[in-house]
Amino acid sequence: MPTFFFMSLLAASLSVVVYASRTSVADTIETDCLISACDQKQYLAGYAEIDISPEIGIDMVPTMTSAPQLLKQIHDPLYAKAVVLSDGQKSIAFVALDLCFLMPESFESLRQHLINNSAHDYIVLTLTHTHSGIFDDRRIDQLKISALAALSAANMKLKPVEIGASSTVVDEAYNRRIHLKDSVEMLWQNPLRNFNRMVDNALGVIHIRTLDDKPYISMVNYSAHPTVTMDLENVVVSADYPGAIASSVSRQLGGHVIFLTGAAGDVNPYDSGTKPLAMAIQKSNALGEKLALAAVSAINTIDNYTSHGSLLFSSIELTKPTAEIGSLMLTKDIALATFPGEYFNHFGEQLKSKSPFTHTFFIGYSNGSIGYVPSNTAMLLGGYGADSASVSESVSSSTGQQHTDAAIDQLKAFFNAQPF
Repeated sequence: MPTFFFMSLLAASLSVVVYASRTSVADTIETDCLISACDQKQYLAGYAEIDISPEIGIDMVPTMTSAPQLLKQIHDPLYAKAVVLSDGQKSIAFVALDLCFLMPESFESLRQHLINNSAHDYIVLTLTHTHSGIFDDRRIDQLKISALAALSAANMKLKPVEIGASSTVVDEAYNRRIHLKDSVEMLWQNPLRNFNRMVDNALGVIHIRTLDDKPYISMVNYSAHPTVTMDLENVVVSADYPGAIASSVSRQLGGHVIFLTGAAGDVNPYDSGTKPLAMAIQKSNALGEKLALAAVSAINTIDNYTSHGSLLFSSIELTKPTAEIGSLMLTKDIALATFPGEYFNHFGEQLKSKSPFTHTFFIGYSNGSIGYVPSNTAMLLGGYGADSASVSESVSSSTGQQHTDAAIDQLKAFFNAQPF
């Protein structure tokens, strides 16, 4: 089925906003092969990263209500990481920032800057949500420069690749909300690993390797708040366990790593909020090592790589709250959906169980910032992350389900229109 017909079909059936190609990838990007000489529909990928750590000596605040403190140490660097994927005609990009939060206006301004200054058909701007990735929105102009520089550098490094995916279960996270009969008790820390209730502990990996089987890019997805190094009273700069995963996978396997945080709204790692800081850094690194070991093991089980195909993507704009739900199909087996906030774990489980694709990835904290999105059950009980004090007034008890259903519909439309 021709791509233009497929995209028209999607637009007609879903009323989605489809980002049409503005220019051929070959017009603007130097690659390891001339696009015209590459096989038709050969996948291409590029990667780059730029350090976006704040400067030593500046004033920062641990939380929005805290007094400014002098930054004295970077415990591990924060990065803007960019991945570009192309099928030779269409191009999509992922830009992941080691930051906790951006104000909605800053999020939109930064993404629009990337869209306006690049030739990509679709861009996913996402945050790892490390709580030690403190950002001052007054420095948004510098962040725009850095993020665009990473994206532009990734653009210039495209090379022919093949793509595979796998997943494994790793019990390193728990649901931090204990549901009582008429209320909620918050279990902020759980070093003894007491069982609360089941969560989605799947660690998913999209692995991209060169045509000579060398690891190039690993995209790791896990649903747990990066809060091991979090300190509400003192300034800490750390990428938390996502940074440790990246370092460890690169060391074990080679290549580059980008972390994509899943539906982590009500899920913490067992060592969340460890004190003192020296122990927190140790625990964060240990968690990263354990998850990295699982990621490498999952990658080593992949026996079905795809080197040719067509990238498909669409987005739907919803209101009250204003939210963009994105869907992407990388191969006939691999799909992703993006969500603009802290969605409760229940929605990640639902997306994966109802998606027709073999491998489906829920990517939170992406292309917007609407805050917590709790389940209907959670909102009835209240408690942090599901009450009026922590949830935007524009987010209702039906918001999460509406957004998840929209993504599932888009993925089903992709899947059903494929010429298998």
